[in-house]
Amino acid sequence: MKGLTCELCGSNDLVKQDGVFVCQSCNTKYSVEEAKKLMFGTRQTPAQNEADLSNLYELARNAKNANNNEVAKNYYAQIAKIDQNSWEAHFYNIYFEALSLYNRGYKISKFALQAESTIDLTTPRVLELVQKNVNDETEQRNAINEISDRLFYITDTFNNLSKYYYEHELSDRLKNSDNKYVQDYVDKCYFAAAILYTLGDELIAKFGDKYSDIAVKAWKKGIEYHMPLMKNFVKKEVNQEKINGYADKILKYDPNYERPTFKKKGLFGRFR
Repeated sequence: MKGLTCELCGSNDLVKQDGVFVCQSCNTKYSVEEAKKLMFGTRQTPAQNEADLSNLYELARNAKNANNNEVAKNYYAQIAKIDQNSWEAHFYNIYFEALSLYNRGYKISKFALQAESTIDLTTPRVLELVQKNVNDETEQRNAINEISDRLFYITDTFNNLSKYYYEHELSDRLKNSDNKYVQDYVDKCYFAAAILYTLGDELIAKFGDKYSDIAVKAWKKGIEYHMPLMKNFVKKEVNQEKINGYADKILKYDPNYERPTFKKKGLFGRFR
């Protein structure tokens, strides 16, 4: 007999909640029967696994294409338990969890935490799985396109959510003061840029220049999300340096790219 270990993320922190075992790291749920299999090492035959996988993939993709996010997430979680090398299952299990928090009206802070988990999953785990297990060139390109398209969508959703919070839920008094509410807005909104910066970095790190077109698109969008926050940053020089660093990366592949401009420092060394 062995301890319970989540087959999706490898965590040993599983807690029984409402009759099922829930991984505290990635929120994957295991029935009592599935938990017994994890503990005692019960395994299906390869033929049984292959049949189950084929059926589960069909169900998961049908639900995904119909925008039944919660149903799709549940199927992908089951796939991940059988096939630990599935980039698709690993990605969508976390991706749909992030969207479900947003759709259920969770506060922006909790949605931000899940978005951060998406970053961790994408770098390096999901792209590493694509690199190691998807050898066909067309299939690999399709996988990278699918991952990046989904991340562009969720970052746009997250950025808009953050802006709405700042523009409509904070009073003018709170917006104009240097306090935790403004800093909270900056931190949460920055996640959108960070996800895309990381996507571009990891594509280059794992595939070289092969998907530089997507990396450049991600970096450009990241800068687009990052720039409006400059007026709110305390450490403006640090953020300006980061933006310039990504502009340098873009210029390597797109010489016609126009580097962002910043207001010059005023009399007392502050950005205006």
